[in-house]
Amino acid sequence: MVQHTAHRDSTHRSARPVLIKLGTVAAIVALIVASPLAANAAEPGTDDFLGTADSYAIIADSTITNTGDTVVTGDVALQPGPEQQLEVGQVSGEINVNNPASLAANNDLNTAYVILANTLATEVVGTANLAARPIPYIAGVYNSASDLLLDGTITLSGDADDVFIFQAATGKLDVLPNSVVLLIGGVQACNVYWQVGSSATLFTGSQFVGSILAASSITAQNSAQITGQLLAGATLEGAVTLDNNVVDRGAPCVRTAAVPPVVPPVVPPVTPPAELAATGFDNAPAMGAAALLALTGSAAIMFSRRSRVARAHG
Repeated sequence: MVQHTAHRDSTHRSARPVLIKLGTVAAIVALIVASPLAANAAEPGTDDFLGTADSYAIIADSTITNTGDTVVTGDVALQPGPEQQLEVGQVSGEINVNNPASLAANNDLNTAYVILANTLATEVVGTANLAARPIPYIAGVYNSASDLLLDGTITLSGDADDVFIFQAATGKLDVLPNSVVLLIGGVQACNVYWQVGSSATLFTGSQFVGSILAASSITAQNSAQITGQLLAGATLEGAVTLDNNVVDRGAPCVRTAAVPPVVPPVVPPVTPPAELAATGFDNAPAMGAAALLALTGSAAIMFSRRSRVARAHG
C-alpha cells in the first residue's frame, strides 16, 4: 500500500470556498456555479458522477480515527485535516493526505453532494423508520426534510441500472444496531446513495450498503460493516470515526443498459436464371448475371467461328 502525504498548508483550506463551510443556500448555489464539474455535471448512477472520489472507500475533512482491526478496501483521503490513524496494512488502496489527489477527491465530493441534495424527490418518507415499509423500495429519490432512521431491514429491489437516493435534507442518518440494507434483483451497491445534511451514525453490528455523502461527520460503531463509501465533510467540518469495521468500496458498477442490436443489411435474393427460350434472348431480362454472361460468351464464340469459316471459303 502507498501512503501519499504532503506538508499541511493553510492554503489547502483556502482552496475550498469559505462559503461552503457556512452551509447556507447561497453556498450551495455558489458551489454549483464555481465547481469545475458543474458545466458537465454527471447524474447519479453514471460512471463519472463521483469524479475522482469514485475509488475512495473513505474521505474525511478533519480527521480519520480508528480503534481495533478495521479493514478498508479502496482508497482513503484526508483533506485538509491533520490526523489519519489507519495503518498502511489496513488499507487495500492508496492513502492520500493533504496532497493533490486528496484535494481533488474532496472537491468532487462537494460537487456530488450538491447534485444529490438538489435531485427532485419522487417520494417523501419523512422521519419514519425506513424499515417499517412492508414492501421493497424500488428505484427512486426518497426525501426527508430532516432526519432518516433505519431500525431493522430495508430492502431495495430492482435491476443493475436502477438508482436509489435517500435524502436527509438537513438532518442526520441513524442506522440502529444490527440493522441491514438488503439488495435484491440485481441492485448494485454503487447505485445506492445517502445524502446526509449533518452527520451519520452506523450503530453496532449494522450491515450497511451504499455511499454516504455527509455534510459533516460519519461514525461507524463496533463491528459495523459497510459495502460502499463513507464520504464525510462534504460542506462542513467532517470526521470519519471507525471501530473494528469492514469498509469495502466494492467493484465498479456494471452498466447493463440495453444496446441497440446491430441490424445486418438486407441483401436482395438472386433471381434464378430463367430457362433459355428456343428463340435465344427472349428471356434475357429474367436471367441471372452469370447465365447471361455465359450466353453472350457462347454467341460470341459461334460468331467468331462462322467468320473464320466464311473467310476460308471466300
